[in-house]
Amino acid sequence: RMHAPAVLAAADRLSESLRRAAAE
Repeated sequence: RMHAPAVLAAADRLSESLRRAAAE
């Protein structure tokens, strides 16, 4: 898991997008 930071950033971004989509 050398790219852990990138994966975490991507997951955070996806989570935010899903939350916004669900909130709308």
